Amino acid sequence: MAGTHFNLWETDTTAAEFVEKLTTLPDAARIFFQIADPNHPKKGFVKGITGANLKAALLSTNFKGTWSANTGYAAGEIVVHSSNVYLCKITNTDSTFTASNWFNLTDTGDPSIYRGAWAANTAYAAGEIVVHSGNVYLCKTANTDSSFTGSNWFNLSDTGSASIYKGAWTANTSYAAGEIVVHSGNVYLCKTANSDSAFTASKWFNLSDTGS
Repeated sequence: MAGTHFNLWETDTTAAEFVEKLTTLPDAARIFFQIADPNHPKKGFVKGITGANLKAALLSTNFKGTWSANTGYAAGEIVVHSSNVYLCKITNTDSTFTASNWFNLTDTGDPSIYRGAWAANTAYAAGEIVVHSGNVYLCKTANTDSSFTGSNWFNLSDTGSASIYKGAWTANTSYAAGEIVVHSGNVYLCKTANSDSAFTASKWFNLSDTGS
């Protein structure tokens, strides 16, 4: 695929020069990471992340560097682990990395919906994710609120919400009553367990509809 080569890091690049380059990186740019270690089991494996999300991660005061075992991480903090960038959704001090406590921002499914810190008077669509007051939230009702309105969001840092959020709806996948998915720009709550090959609206509550 054609594109512009934007070299963020060279052998003689200082930390200050790296940050300066990073701030000029286009938000829409797609950054790819390749594992060069010849002994790594995934040598040559490439992962992508948007320029906006890379900047949000590396320039954020919430960026905590490489994930470390038995270290306290709060919801909303960001780490690098196994060549991926993760956003903490459940506060933890795990001795081994527990993926269910984190959003993988390097996975193409997450960068498109992660918007960083919540900002007043900003348009948010159902299904987008923000960090606010130390918590990670999923938008259930599109809004451009001047002050944060909790009823428009699911608090994914609350284990009751995070455990039931299943991301984008996928055909032929088993969903239990009470689980939450994103589908066609809306957030749905499963009311009838199913593993449908096509989305069946009658089995879901549309939580993006204020009536639901």
